[in-house]
Amino acid sequence: MELINKVKVMQKDVIHKKKDKEELDKLMDELNNHPLYREYNNTLSEINNTYGIIESSLNNYFNKIMN
Repeated sequence: MELINKVKVMQKDVIHKKKDKEELDKLMDELNNHPLYREYNNTLSEINNTYGIIESSLNNYFNKIMN
């Protein structure tokens, strides 16, 4: 969690031009090498894909009913 919080602060600093993007890239590399964070990202991606499929199915269903 500490590394994630550092990244969040660093992202804000990069946006406001207080820090170099290179420092942020180093922290992001460190974070991306953490197995638990990679698993989190993979799970989040799967959830978003499933949500997209459900959203598309519902939109198609309601479009058929309304038209």
